[in-house]
Amino acid sequence: MLACAAVLFCGVSIAGGDDGGPIITEFLASNSKGLLDKDKESSDWIEIHNPTGAAIDLGGWYLTDELTDLAQWEFPSVVLPPGGYLVVFASGKDERQGELHTSFSLQADGESMLLVQPDGATIAHGYIDYPPQLADISYGLSSSSAASQTETVLIAEGAPAKALIPASGSLGLSWTAASFSDAAWLTGRTGVGYDYPGLIQLDVGAMRNVNRTVYVRIAFDVADAASVDKLVLKMRYEDGFVAYLNGVEVAGENAPEGSSLTWGSGATANRDDSLAVEAVEFDITEHRGALVNGRNVLAVHGLNRTLDSSDLLILPELVALEVETVNLSETAEGYLLRPTPGAANQASLAQVGPMIRDVTENPPAPAPGEDLVITARVTETLAPILAVRLVYRINFLTDAQHAPDAGIAMADDGTGADVTAHDGIYTAVIPASLYGPGDMVRWHIRAIDTMARTSRDPLFPYPDNSPEYYGTIVQDATIHSQLPVFYWFVKNVAASENTTGTRASVYHDGEFYDNVGIHIRGGSTETRYPKRHFKFQFNSGYKFRYADDSPRVNEINLNSPFSDKAYLRQNLAFEAYDWCGCPGSIAFPVRGERNGDFYGVQIFIEEPEEEMLEREGLDPRGALYKMYNTFNVDGSAEKKTRRWENRQDLDDLCASINNTSGAVRHNAIFDRVNLPLTLNYLAATVLIHQNDHPHKNHYLYRDSDGSGEWCFLPWDHDLTWGSNWIGDQGGSYGDVIYANDDQVGGRGVSVKPSHPFIGRQDCREWNNNWNRLIDALLNDATVRQMYLRRLRTVMDEFLKPPGTPTSRLFIETRINELVTLMMTDAMLDYYKWANPWSWGGQEGYPRDQSFTYAVGVLKNDYLAVRRTHLFVTHSVDNVANYKISGSFSAAVPNAQPANPAMYFGSYDYNPASGNQDEEYIEVVNPNAYAVDITGWQLTGGVEHTFLPGTVLPAGGSLYVSPNVRAFRSRTSGPAGGQGRFVQGNYNGHLSNQGETVDLADRSGRRVATLTYAGLALGSP
Repeated sequence: MLACAAVLFCGVSIAGGDDGGPIITEFLASNSKGLLDKDKESSDWIEIHNPTGAAIDLGGWYLTDELTDLAQWEFPSVVLPPGGYLVVFASGKDERQGELHTSFSLQADGESMLLVQPDGATIAHGYIDYPPQLADISYGLSSSSAASQTETVLIAEGAPAKALIPASGSLGLSWTAASFSDAAWLTGRTGVGYDYPGLIQLDVGAMRNVNRTVYVRIAFDVADAASVDKLVLKMRYEDGFVAYLNGVEVAGENAPEGSSLTWGSGATANRDDSLAVEAVEFDITEHRGALVNGRNVLAVHGLNRTLDSSDLLILPELVALEVETVNLSETAEGYLLRPTPGAANQASLAQVGPMIRDVTENPPAPAPGEDLVITARVTETLAPILAVRLVYRINFLTDAQHAPDAGIAMADDGTGADVTAHDGIYTAVIPASLYGPGDMVRWHIRAIDTMARTSRDPLFPYPDNSPEYYGTIVQDATIHSQLPVFYWFVKNVAASENTTGTRASVYHDGEFYDNVGIHIRGGSTETRYPKRHFKFQFNSGYKFRYADDSPRVNEINLNSPFSDKAYLRQNLAFEAYDWCGCPGSIAFPVRGERNGDFYGVQIFIEEPEEEMLEREGLDPRGALYKMYNTFNVDGSAEKKTRRWENRQDLDDLCASINNTSGAVRHNAIFDRVNLPLTLNYLAATVLIHQNDHPHKNHYLYRDSDGSGEWCFLPWDHDLTWGSNWIGDQGGSYGDVIYANDDQVGGRGVSVKPSHPFIGRQDCREWNNNWNRLIDALLNDATVRQMYLRRLRTVMDEFLKPPGTPTSRLFIETRINELVTLMMTDAMLDYYKWANPWSWGGQEGYPRDQSFTYAVGVLKNDYLAVRRTHLFVTHSVDNVANYKISGSFSAAVPNAQPANPAMYFGSYDYNPASGNQDEEYIEVVNPNAYAVDITGWQLTGGVEHTFLPGTVLPAGGSLYVSPNVRAFRSRTSGPAGGQGRFVQGNYNGHLSNQGETVDLADRSGRRVATLTYAGLALGSP
């Protein structure tokens, strides 16, 4: 059979699966956390099965996702044994040896996927227009039976609860029985505990320093205990617990065993707060016999590790599942709840009722007064369709008019809004009278057949990782903004403003995202001020689109600019790193609308993850660490990628720098650090005066599978452009501006926050922090020379020298553009969150500042002063006149002379090893000054554009290679371990027969030419 609707194709034969050939039994088009390929990536996959009694060689067969290109990807010779399974990754990598990878990837929003016979024209088996796919739920063919799973929440979060802090052991275990009277106990709702904001509804903080134990009882009712096929206890807890169901012990963790558990016991281990808020599932199905019809009780013995523990959490949920088995007359197609790549599919379909497809998704936002027409294509599967219903919700209203539980009937009879009768497209209308400007409208579809089997779309299999509804918003003509508008809707606002968070819906740029995670983010200031930083975490397979030309992402940050009266420092700082050639997150201001009301100006910041790395031209398989230390072995760091590995690579880097000196350290720097990107980071950091970065607020990235080199990536820029954390001068935020502060009174001579060598041990930031890697880099004479040249280039291109006409000031011009975009919303934000400002007022500045006044401070008191400080105070021509006591001049060089000379040095077109990747070309700087060759190019025999930040030191050279790792592995010099500056990978290879390579600067001027004859014809 062909697992799809009947379709005719001109010139194409459809064989189906009845001839006994191979078939596609299962595929996964939205793989986020399942089967990994050899590169440790969660690529999509396709499963091929041989249902026959004879082996089949798939060589010459094809897989395709294009009906117009049936021979898209050809199998190599691979024998599939009788009854065998083969997994092919649909990754786009196009690999035919070893692990198989197609040249295409599957689309989660639905397309076609076909297995084609060797004639390239006959479809052996396939799925034409398969429905939208869900994250980590596969799709395919069931066996001879299917199962419908119904979930019933017996105990939900916030369920009524009783608690007791026992004073003796007199109760024994009697308190765990359903018949026990708890009338005198504390009354509330789950969670039970203390000091978990947003989760605690029954506070038992009185147990602190009194008892490590608390007893909790939660009553619930069961209508038909015999129908429960599976029972799952979900626990959020800290530090330990033992759970009882009607007096029967069913689960426990970090608890004493047997008689060792008493009324005063404590947990056997600590549980980290970050783990405590994540639910852990305990399958207690073997104890489902303890359930009774009617009243039941879940009793929990909660345990703290110590008497003086600062917090406690007991938050259970209990879920019962009923599984109905359905015998099928033939193999059926549908969603498979548990993917089984390389094995027989389970007899379980997630949707055994009518098939629902093509539901109205992301329609144009309706205007007030405009009805919303919803359609869905519904087809019968195992029995005729009985009814199709549209279930809708307006905002979070719960009344029958705005949120009817049963929904409304959808019609396919050609009446009302339904266009054509009996075409399988069902239609219903959500009337405009139910909603107004700025409202959120959501919907899902339910279908039931004559055998009472139901289906739902969206399927909503994971309450914490899948959409529950489709949706949109209603246009609001009162919003006048030049910024992108980001809408979010959250039922529990208070829960969204703590670190554990809740679920929300998001609308942006015409797309709706339902049931996404939201919580506050940030460090020392996350809850100190009223306007929050938020993190949004989108469901697997439903990534967020923030720009048409950028990849979709899993997480985003909406930062508050409450620390910045000029509103634009954070996004301007991220832009500055980009100007300077340092990879990093995209950031831009948005207008936030929460629950249909103006929330404020927020700064959208892309989360540093694989998508950001790929967008920036970095390998997404590289190691990425968020740093929380000053570059120490075993220092605090969070590994964001390549989590299947430990952190040995980072510790090795730290040891190679911190535990060495002299030539050994110099060589380690040149072998292990991506110097151009690192110089860009350091120069941008000085340009924007990043005041909070040596010890945190940055990432380290390694090109793990490529060059092996490391570089910095920027993060967290609220304290930039002169703004500084001032601590004992008035709290975290202040109006103090640093621009030329190479010394700060009372802080010690090592504190030099405005110095160009910021981050070095003798040039620490305000709070006395420095960074050991930065210190090593800037204490290396060669690297320091390269850095100062790159810094001067950045100064000339972006900061501009004193005396530059205002119309030619790059940064001020960009600020003016942002002010124009942000003015309307910044004014609204001021009146909502300030009016007047509650912080600041130091150094003679008024505490209450308008948007335009604060922007003026940024321009006049930071940029103008910084300009003089870097171009004049720290100029190489001003070393003798540098007057800041306790500090010293950085000796920033003069502007790079025009048209500097450069020539080719040695080269190797015929490596002795026979490995052509070990070839190289040397570029030599003959000048007595360092030269920045950013954007210069090699053309001709090979092609290469030099990275931003590529600086050749005076009299130094750069080795350009087609494979940097191979160059450093050469057995004779030049090679790794020799302090060679290397860059790659250039395109092409040098011909053994001779050719020409040109070096051109950014203007196209030919600077040098390399022509060589090569080997004579016939030479080995």
